[in-house]
Amino acid sequence: MKKEWKLGTQELVEKQKPLTKYEKTIGHMIAPVIIYTAYSALSGQYLLQFYTDVLGLAGGILVWMPLLAKMVSSITGLIFGRLIDRTRTRQGKARPWVLFSGVLLSGLGVLLYCVPLQSHCLRSVWVAVSYNLFFSVALSAYSLSHALMVPLATGNARQREQLAVLSSTATAIISGILIMVAMPVLVRWMDVGEGSQGRWLKVMGMLAAAILPATFAEYYFTFERVGHSQPKAMISLGRMIRVCITSRKWIWTALLIFLIQFAGGISNGSLIYYCNWVLSRSVEDGAVVQILVTTLGQAPMGIGAAFLCPAVKRFGRKRISVVCFAMAAAGSAGIFLAGEKITGVLIAMFFRSVGTLPVYLLTAYQAEAMDCAANRLGIRIDGTSAAMMSIVQSAAIGLAQSIVMGGLYTFHYEVPVSVAQQVLQPESLRCFFRLCFAGIPALAYAGCTAVAAAFKQSPDDPKTI
Repeated sequence: MKKEWKLGTQELVEKQKPLTKYEKTIGHMIAPVIIYTAYSALSGQYLLQFYTDVLGLAGGILVWMPLLAKMVSSITGLIFGRLIDRTRTRQGKARPWVLFSGVLLSGLGVLLYCVPLQSHCLRSVWVAVSYNLFFSVALSAYSLSHALMVPLATGNARQREQLAVLSSTATAIISGILIMVAMPVLVRWMDVGEGSQGRWLKVMGMLAAAILPATFAEYYFTFERVGHSQPKAMISLGRMIRVCITSRKWIWTALLIFLIQFAGGISNGSLIYYCNWVLSRSVEDGAVVQILVTTLGQAPMGIGAAFLCPAVKRFGRKRISVVCFAMAAAGSAGIFLAGEKITGVLIAMFFRSVGTLPVYLLTAYQAEAMDCAANRLGIRIDGTSAAMMSIVQSAAIGLAQSIVMGGLYTFHYEVPVSVAQQVLQPESLRCFFRLCFAGIPALAYAGCTAVAAAFKQSPDDPKTI
């Protein structure tokens, strides 16, 4: 194996076999599509709908539970990050954890929906424990190891951008469209109300079972080329953290991640309620609207992914990011101003979808931040760096979920007894759903525009820009 020292990055780059088509298509795309499709159904807005419309939960437990889970995730994330940094196997340091996390995600995903109905107290305890185990343990293990697949696959910036687009297309767009098209139809069959739990468990159980072979496929069809033969780091956790938080590029990347995840979290968390109770008046009618909003609103992201890498190569990542995030902010504002007019909402959704295309490049941003930390320390600390990025992401999503759940309780959400029941939710609650789906994301994407403008030009960007 021929090795060379890459000047300027302090990174040991191993000249091994190039990226294969199976690695790109299966390891970085198809397997993550299956995993994130199942994960999005198990733990996204449909889990919240299961808690409110099937189990009838409300009040403080739905507000503090996400925040508690994210605080615990901060601790478990650092633990898993440290374990990844200390792992040395022939398969690499992150891939074995992908395989391990598949067992956890699959088993704990089923427990989310096996909620006993004997008493309200037992129900609440089961929900709190299963929710924290899934998000704080299983999801932390997978998200950290999966986040390292692109940075460790190659040290080439252009190849990283291509893999980042493939991976983000799988985890954000393809899985998102599959969920947003299929789940509303399934929800109409599963129904709402306490008697529908069995049908929810059947559907979610099958999705959870699909995670296990998918994580094996991701493990088998990926390869670590960066830092694979690096000696085990004997550096304190405190020093690793200080190196990250004192790096300008790392801080700007973390802030960008926070704003993007917060905007996406609060928008996706309120999507079901926005479609059901702002653009329609029942779960049944809202399911149709939800499919329309998702397919027509997110289609530009799927098409735009094919043109993103050529556009970045031509105009530079910074310029593309600034222009697109500004468009996302304008589109979100347009959705908010459109009110209940579905035509105006769909037109504005188109602009917001195009504007969020730089989300595909987020993994490339993270990889460069990890390289910067490794350059300063002289040794790669990918696990710890990814763990801290995960803490930032978890904080953003947890805050977004708590805001949505808190609004349901504060503005007196009325739980429907069936999917066909027509319900006129309070005007204050409907305004709150509009604010969560469009108003707050508009401000967050405006912040993304400012952060993207503050980034220094990438070394591989065109020199004339």
